[in-house]
Amino acid sequence: MYVTAFVLAALPLSVQAADSPSKPDGRFFNSPGLKEYPNACAIILEDDLTYRLNEDYSAEATEHNAIKLLNGEGVKLFRLYPRNFDASFETVEFEYARSISPQGQVTEVPAANIKTIAAISGAPIYEDRQIYVAEFPNLEVGSVIEYSVKTKYAPRKDKQWWACSYLQNDLPILHSTYKVSVPSQEKAYTFTNVPYLRSPKVTESKGVRTYSWETKEAFDAITSNVSMPSSFNYYKYVAASSFSDWKDLSKWAAAIWDENTADNDASLSMLCTRITSVGKPAEERIQDVLGYMSKFSILDKDQNIWRSVDFKRATLSKLLTYQDAAYLTGALLRRAGLRVNVYMASSSDLKTMAQLPPIPTYFSQFLLKVSDPGGKTWWIDPSLPGSALNAPNLGWQGSAMLELPSPHSSKPGRLVAAPIDTPEDNICSYNMEGRIEANGIGQLNADITYNGPRANILRTAEGQAQALTDAQHKEMVNWIIGKFNNNFCFQTIPYANFFPAKIDAQSPVTVGTSVQFANYARYSRERDRFETPLPITQGQSLQAGLNSASRLYPVRFDAPFIDEVSYHVILPQDSKIVAQPRDMTLSNDVGSYTCKTVVKGSEVWFYSRTQINLTWIYKDKFAQLEELAKAQLSTFKSPLAYKLTLKVPTEKIQETEDEASQE
Repeated sequence: MYVTAFVLAALPLSVQAADSPSKPDGRFFNSPGLKEYPNACAIILEDDLTYRLNEDYSAEATEHNAIKLLNGEGVKLFRLYPRNFDASFETVEFEYARSISPQGQVTEVPAANIKTIAAISGAPIYEDRQIYVAEFPNLEVGSVIEYSVKTKYAPRKDKQWWACSYLQNDLPILHSTYKVSVPSQEKAYTFTNVPYLRSPKVTESKGVRTYSWETKEAFDAITSNVSMPSSFNYYKYVAASSFSDWKDLSKWAAAIWDENTADNDASLSMLCTRITSVGKPAEERIQDVLGYMSKFSILDKDQNIWRSVDFKRATLSKLLTYQDAAYLTGALLRRAGLRVNVYMASSSDLKTMAQLPPIPTYFSQFLLKVSDPGGKTWWIDPSLPGSALNAPNLGWQGSAMLELPSPHSSKPGRLVAAPIDTPEDNICSYNMEGRIEANGIGQLNADITYNGPRANILRTAEGQAQALTDAQHKEMVNWIIGKFNNNFCFQTIPYANFFPAKIDAQSPVTVGTSVQFANYARYSRERDRFETPLPITQGQSLQAGLNSASRLYPVRFDAPFIDEVSYHVILPQDSKIVAQPRDMTLSNDVGSYTCKTVVKGSEVWFYSRTQINLTWIYKDKFAQLEELAKAQLSTFKSPLAYKLTLKVPTEKIQETEDEASQE
């Protein structure tokens, strides 16, 4: 989904429509196309937004877009317009929506093509979560879709508001305008990272003050890249808000957290006494609470984590939104006699976050730091409550967090960096046994052991799996094993998987897979030999380091980590090794890479170890990251090569080559 629709789930846009939609519309005849933007599937010709705050702190916003579809991918991408909203405080309605053919023929979107559907099925508690969907008719390459959507918001009792528009996208935006109107007596703080837009045009009329921005500069899209941090934080933007700074926002967020985790009728305290006992050690109390939370299926995070929580209904539901799960986890841990410090986590690094405007929608994630009276601390990710960790879960280590002030503390909230584990706390060990037949067919058995945050993801999956049918459980296991297999520089076809039925909350987690491939060893007629790659892991996309000198943004890893591979392969009995990767050891500030190959007759033992020490790697370290990436790639590009003393019949080799081509 393109960024404008995603970012503005809480604030939309508007502009003048064509004078007469029933007549041919020639406004976009001379607009740019593939010639000017050969790498884009579509371009946003017009991107216009308005946001109006009313005296009672209700609001309305309008979104107008005109999007030209440049190829089949664009037609497929923009055929449907989906919009998530919460019917308890939002209403969404098209002012107009239409398709315009390359010849200017206008087709209005018929009423039958506009529907509202439930966003979450099977959970009556979340019936207000809905999706407004429109299907544009008669689309072809060169068509323009144009729409204007109005969203109305109920009054906010806390009298806070925020609005943001992005001038940059995965698609080129050719023209963008943004207007924010507030009552004249209302304070408004404006922000932008575009120097020439720092002073918006300000007008005042009939008790309303309006801030306006306009740009016709087509900012280049940020191309996606492996190990790319959320580019959302690097786009060009303009914003307005009632929050003056991050401390102001943290105070507001803390008040909502405290209100949503209050126990006004003592029902949470009663629930907690059934789950655990304050007489138990702190670690046992934490595991009891997390064990209780594992009975819920927790849905994906959303952008509005500030809704009120109805715990009476929530605890009776099999499904919980992430927001409700976070508040319930924190409330129960506090009722269990533990100290809970609350943080809002961002996908950005600290120095980038400090420059962004104080907008609540930059956060969709809570992290909880839990302490016992002795000062020992644990970190809990409410979206993955498998166990308590020494540092936040994967993806959050080293990221920026907004610390919320404690209820009875005068200390203000602040932006801080999330703690980071050592690589030794996040080890993944691959123990592999393989056999290659004379015709190149390979069989591989692997046990994969995860420690730390990686293991926590599996613990969570095991807890969620308890509510699944056998078929659903098998599907989940196959998906997980598939993700593991994709870590390698070659693709595998699993035919058997092992996933433990019960996972201890503190121990490493081991899963297994058996795979077979027809072309594991490929025959080279030119060299008259077989070649097979050794199983190098990509180390959370270590290939991000290749050609990193051209990157404009930092490289991000989920956490410091160590990937170890121990591989024993038995070749055909009459094999003779003719080439193998050279042994190497390389170390620098970013990490290290080592590999070693031992050959005894037709058996080969291979060991590799990749270590990354940092979560965020900036330009001054790019050369060191590239050094590691190139070393690892050199191992993969120097496969194990062997010849057979006894020749394989030509038809057998041809069979292997045919199977390889089908792959």
